[in-house]
Amino acid sequence: MTLQFSLIKKILFFLSLFILLASNGILASNSNQKSANWLNFSESSIPDIPVKKGVAGAFSGIYDDVLIVAGGSYFDKPLWEGGQKIYTDSVFVCIKSGDNYQWHFAGHLPYSMAHGAAVTTTEGLLCIGGQGENQKYNNVFLLHWNSENQKIEIQQKIPPIPVATSYFSAAAISNIIYVCGGKTQDNEKEEITDNFWRLNLDSDEMGWEKQESCPGGERFGSSLVTQSNGDYNCLFLFGGKSDAGYLNDSYSFDPKTGEWTKKANMPYPALAAPVLPVGGSQIFLFSGSDGHDVDKILEVKDKYRFTNKILSYNTITNTWTEAGEMPRGVVNTTALMWNDQIVIPGGELRPGKRTPGVLSATINSVKKDNFSTLDYAMLFIYLALIAFLGYYFSSKNKSSKDFFLGGQKIPFWAAGLSMMAAQVSSIGFMSIPAKSFATNWSYFAGVLTWFVAVPVVIYAFVPFYRRLNVTSAYEYLEKRFNPFIRKFIAALYLLFQLIGRLGAIIFLPAIALSAVTGMDTIICILIIGLLATTYTVLGGMHAVIWIDVIQAIVLFGGIFLIIFYIFFNVDGGFTTFTNVAWNDHKFSFGSFDLNLTTAVFWVIIIGNIFNRLGTMSTDQSVVQRYLTTRDEKETAKALWTDVAVSIPWAMAVFGLGTALYVFYKVNPNLIDPALANDEIVPFFIGQNLPSGISGIIIAGIFAASMSSVDSSIHSSTTVLMRDFLHRRVSSKSELRKVSLARWITAGLGVMGTLIAIVMTFFDITSVWDIVLEFAGLFTGAMTGVFILGIFSERANGKGAVIGTLTSAIILLWVKNFTSLHFFLYSGIGIISCVIIGYLASLLFVDTKSTKGLTIYSVLKKQ
Repeated sequence: MTLQFSLIKKILFFLSLFILLASNGILASNSNQKSANWLNFSESSIPDIPVKKGVAGAFSGIYDDVLIVAGGSYFDKPLWEGGQKIYTDSVFVCIKSGDNYQWHFAGHLPYSMAHGAAVTTTEGLLCIGGQGENQKYNNVFLLHWNSENQKIEIQQKIPPIPVATSYFSAAAISNIIYVCGGKTQDNEKEEITDNFWRLNLDSDEMGWEKQESCPGGERFGSSLVTQSNGDYNCLFLFGGKSDAGYLNDSYSFDPKTGEWTKKANMPYPALAAPVLPVGGSQIFLFSGSDGHDVDKILEVKDKYRFTNKILSYNTITNTWTEAGEMPRGVVNTTALMWNDQIVIPGGELRPGKRTPGVLSATINSVKKDNFSTLDYAMLFIYLALIAFLGYYFSSKNKSSKDFFLGGQKIPFWAAGLSMMAAQVSSIGFMSIPAKSFATNWSYFAGVLTWFVAVPVVIYAFVPFYRRLNVTSAYEYLEKRFNPFIRKFIAALYLLFQLIGRLGAIIFLPAIALSAVTGMDTIICILIIGLLATTYTVLGGMHAVIWIDVIQAIVLFGGIFLIIFYIFFNVDGGFTTFTNVAWNDHKFSFGSFDLNLTTAVFWVIIIGNIFNRLGTMSTDQSVVQRYLTTRDEKETAKALWTDVAVSIPWAMAVFGLGTALYVFYKVNPNLIDPALANDEIVPFFIGQNLPSGISGIIIAGIFAASMSSVDSSIHSSTTVLMRDFLHRRVSSKSELRKVSLARWITAGLGVMGTLIAIVMTFFDITSVWDIVLEFAGLFTGAMTGVFILGIFSERANGKGAVIGTLTSAIILLWVKNFTSLHFFLYSGIGIISCVIIGYLASLLFVDTKSTKGLTIYSVLKKQ
């Protein structure tokens, strides 16, 4: 044991020294990331719209993989020659066949019309309002493309908007349509309006409802678009024109609260600008009329041009930046995403001049093509170290107690660090910072629940596990109730771990690692799955614990390296970080409302109390770790060590998200507009960190992945051996038991790796969702059964079974028929299982002794 500690101390010393040297490298480095031209406009492969003079103000959209352009207007000759506006009712559809595109005439609109709005729905292209030669319209109809007979079908059973309007903007959130502003007609006078209406297409009593108007006032020709605010979809409104002139203001509308919020102004005004959401939080605004020289059009004539600049707005950082230029400025048209390219059909080139041309562009998403040699070296050294430790600890397993519990000789601090590492997945390494980047520190409130859950676990659960000398937590259930409830709960645990979790915790980080390193996804899967399996097979719990300790150090080191890099590459460093984050409320704990349907402070607290209690008390991967210590006192120390390192870890990952927010707030031109919010951490690593440093960070992500994988594999092997095969192998020698455990571990690891590989080729999310949904119904009940047994002398096996099954039914009803936030599901499952299980137990007589099996008899012994 002394030699083992000596080796670990040397490894930890050199790791800490290495991370310290790496931080010095960060101090000496500077960000050399350049602003990118994010859009690439090329000669469009889509032919011109078959209207010689072009069209503007058409109803355009993508439905059923075809481009629809309906109606629109054009001028018969230039304005300075007395040109008149002509309205059309023709509907054209562009169909892709292989690499070729072809336009087809598909029918007529009910009227010759233009300058309304179109929104794509699940049933077709919804066309709203507009105007013709002599009037404005309030009609709403649906254009449905029938691919079988190659025709457009028009459905007109949709309520008209309350006021005939044109030049307004529209967008949809789910199946709710919103329209804003526009021009209305009052006798012969045209008026600009601030009307804001919504229509719920899913409502049985479908009708338009008036909403609170935008505080920016009346406007027409504004741009309205749906995009995530980092948490959920909202509406964003930009520019337009009012009686006072051209507008450059911006607003967001929250559909949950019904409130408008002022946002950062655009760099310049924009009227009738095409707008398009991209990625997880970016919006492109193309061209637009800024009002320059509008009073000189008859003088300038064909030389007049709308701006060809493209603006990009980030809904999270609330910043604008220039994203490139178009070949030509164009207004009164629509920007659409079709077949991974941006498409802008037709539009107005200058007052009185339309175009039949279709602009197309691709997004130049920047991906890191490969690791540098130094990056690979860092990663290889780390992986080689892990492999060596697995081999080193292979000689330590002389009995099943050694393999499953490390001989119960693990120091409390090592067990505590291992528990922390086991609960930190690489998904958490990336998704939690992404959450605080996009929102705030509201989920950090869950950290406070450590001080509720841990004392309960130490006081109420640990004594049973230690004094009953169990290896699997579920052994207690047979002693307290019966073999059926033990096997049922153990089987649910295996179902969740092996089918629902193991493949996913290998597959999901492999995707991110592949994106950052340039390595093939399957190679990443094999590294994570097979290496974690190998050292777990060889070293058992000794290897799992000590490698987790090393991985915890690497995780902390990796995340602090990123934070330090950001501090030293933002002007003003830590001061800028704190000022920007504080002013933008990034340290906020969110809402303190008493609302059980959203993630407000109280929901997070209540939900985390029950979730953490369940994890710490009945999750085999955690329970098994604190059973590796010498006695109850050491177990209590291990649990508090877990708290002592988990709280700084939570501060680090939430702090990383905030640091990323500040970095991209002051450098808005550096963020890839096509980026999904959850990809912000690997994107930053791949595009900013110096060679060598990024290798260390990726080693940290691999570490987080393997800590989760080894936990699932080893704990599942323990449950199989102790809860299902124990009686069959009880007569075997200790070495035979260890050998069998190793074979099972290897089999489970290979199975999880294969599942992850299958995920790369097939979409099996529906099957996975079903498994998780089923297992999730019982997560609360799994903890509830333990509470029932420990805290009630009257509870019995039959009552526990009834409580478990009824709890799952109640939770199924809650999920499907209430809007309660999912954080509360675990608490509902636990409470319902305990109450119903206790009441059901009163109906049955059970003579089984509970001596030493409830909290009351344990307290008497003390």
